[in-house]
Amino acid sequence: MKSQQVAPFLPREIIVDILKLLPVKTLIRFQCVSKHWKNIIKSPSFITDHLHHSSQHRPCLLFHEFLNYDCLELYLLNFKMQVVEVQNIPLVEGGLWIVGSSNGLLCIRIDKYAKPISPPVLFLWNPAFRDVRPVFPTFPDFDGDCQIGFGYSPIVNDYKIVGLYLSKYDYQVQVVEVYSLSKGSWRNIEVFDLGGLTITGSAGFTVNGAIFWIGYKRDIGGGCEYATVSFDIANEEFSLMPVPDVDRDLTFGANFTEFEQRLAILFPTKIENPESCLIELWMLEECTCRSGERWSWVKKYVFSPAYLHPITIWRNEIVGICHRLPGEEGPEIVERIVLSNITSTELKVLFDRVYVAFNYVESLVPVRNIHIEES
Repeated sequence: MKSQQVAPFLPREIIVDILKLLPVKTLIRFQCVSKHWKNIIKSPSFITDHLHHSSQHRPCLLFHEFLNYDCLELYLLNFKMQVVEVQNIPLVEGGLWIVGSSNGLLCIRIDKYAKPISPPVLFLWNPAFRDVRPVFPTFPDFDGDCQIGFGYSPIVNDYKIVGLYLSKYDYQVQVVEVYSLSKGSWRNIEVFDLGGLTITGSAGFTVNGAIFWIGYKRDIGGGCEYATVSFDIANEEFSLMPVPDVDRDLTFGANFTEFEQRLAILFPTKIENPESCLIELWMLEECTCRSGERWSWVKKYVFSPAYLHPITIWRNEIVGICHRLPGEEGPEIVERIVLSNITSTELKVLFDRVYVAFNYVESLVPVRNIHIEES
């Protein structure tokens, strides 16, 4: 009598520990192994575990070409320093660009005639497995500008889009609405704290459950009073905080970024003399100030890579647009995306065209509801 063969068995915990080490494309294929594996891979707990591991060990940069309104040309710089072209999302005609990146989800903005003069059509997209969800505005006839923010709050476990509708006459905030991915709907919120405020930039920056913009108010003498505008994604409330103590126009060249898991800002100084241009990195820190302010900006680093306009920070390196590179007969005028080491002036050329960069991680986070099959 032949002995019966017993199928090998692995506890769920071991399966999860193995699977969370794998890239998204491999996990998509592994869903065909069994219903049990498919349900593990699609379970919210596994998606969270996989996202946490990938964020720590597989951070990426996502690039799309600046001011290319015909198509969303995307490139991925992965953790192995390899450049990979990303398949495009099937979109309608019009100007389109990325306005937010959070946990592997991208918020894509589409503007008719490539001009942000009316509420845009938005898409939430996970390019790792081409999951797409359209999001339509509730003010289709609003005649003004619209600033968009997108981010995630672990407190409420929800992704939200914030639309700030600005008057076409003075660009001050008129209406604010918030879209909840978990609810699939928009709602209006009060904007008392934003009265008379103009929001700069094309999109907000997200870190630690909040979305940030630079805003300003005009004073009687025609000058600008700047503020850091913060939107708490969990409780859907705005607050105003100080800006770095610098004597310059913060609407030009300043970029929010994340450094050491906190909000930071990069901006060039002495821009009138590119050869001696410096880049300053300021970080937002909680404090108890005599003025009563809860937050203050602290200057952490000053860098001196000439001819470099900073965009963001990735793996402790500055990602920026370099306008000149060393040549055999002196500096050559170029437009390159480069990595600049924080502790040295070493440059690594990534692209020979100008791109916009976003921190990104490939994930299994869905933009639609997940159906868990019965085993």
